[in-house]
Amino acid sequence: MKDTKEQRGWKSALSKAFTLVAIAGIFYWLITTNKPVETVAQAAAGVPSAVSPPSQTPQSIAGTIRTKSVRAKKNPSLEIAIDQPAFVAPYYRVSLFPQAAGIVTFIEKSIGDKVTAGERLVEIQVTGDGTSASTPNQTAIIRAPFDGVVAVRGVDAGTFVQNAVVVPGVASLMTIERSDIVTVSMFVPENFVAFVDKNSEVIIHIDALPGIALRAKVSRLAPSLRTSDRTVMAEVDLYNGTAAEFEQFATKMKANDFADLKSRTMPSLPILPENQQNHIRLLPGMYGQMQLLLPALREVEMLPSQVVARRGGVPYIYVVEDGKAKKVLVTVEFDDGTQVRIRPIDSDGKPGSALPETTEYVLSNQGELSDGQAVTATLTEW
Repeated sequence: MKDTKEQRGWKSALSKAFTLVAIAGIFYWLITTNKPVETVAQAAAGVPSAVSPPSQTPQSIAGTIRTKSVRAKKNPSLEIAIDQPAFVAPYYRVSLFPQAAGIVTFIEKSIGDKVTAGERLVEIQVTGDGTSASTPNQTAIIRAPFDGVVAVRGVDAGTFVQNAVVVPGVASLMTIERSDIVTVSMFVPENFVAFVDKNSEVIIHIDALPGIALRAKVSRLAPSLRTSDRTVMAEVDLYNGTAAEFEQFATKMKANDFADLKSRTMPSLPILPENQQNHIRLLPGMYGQMQLLLPALREVEMLPSQVVARRGGVPYIYVVEDGKAKKVLVTVEFDDGTQVRIRPIDSDGKPGSALPETTEYVLSNQGELSDGQAVTATLTEW
């Protein structure tokens, strides 16, 4: 029985409707699954897809982050040090000024000449400057304040000089330095000050003496920080002579009850390596580097500096507990860029006690973690 014209029209309309519904269903599926159109077309045609879905690793399936972890350790043989610029200064340096107006009638010593304490250096024939302490035709004598050497000579015989007490800006007659002892200074950053004391050991490298390392100990430490850069000055007094000269010097100082020395404290005789036993003489004005050794850190647990992350300037770490990353705020007590000493922050915002020795600290991928994030940590030696 043949379909009538009317029946064929209905069948055509139904076929078109089914086709539209199928197309709409395909597009809805594409939108909700983000599947490429090419893949759908190829699948419909029975053609293998060239675009494979991204492979899922066990890490992405389990929702964990793979990371490395370390444990803190001590190293008694480790030399932890900070390295800062250093400069050499004379032990004493004094500029001598005229205390009366007049004519210089005697000045003999010049730069480089040695002087002894009490030696007559300059004589001035006083002409008078209107002060009660200045009587015309008297002779004012200026003597050396200590054993040293002339560093600057500012006048010659016959020069008229003003009274430095009355006239501001008067040039000095002579400058005397004591350089049988020199003082090497450096500025210790605030975060290292707690580990430094008067007996801390230093290694000094002078730019003008390449390959030579001088070992000594800190002589004195400033009691407060400089407000300009939050540092503390450390000074090292070095005897600037041979070992034999140092013995004679020590005998002389002891006989004088060390009265000529700052704080009545003997300077250090620099210790040279066995292959550098030649005498080294330092000149005021030299520059170099000073390594300040921190032996107090040899017996404390240290970590690689990479364990500490920061957000908004606030340091924190992650530790591994029961397969999860736990975020811990910390305070950094020491960090030289390689190793770090930290203390966790308690709930009251103060440094607390150290974490257990068995604690695993996250070393990598901290930026991908959040507190409580599941992790697969691989313990690493360092």
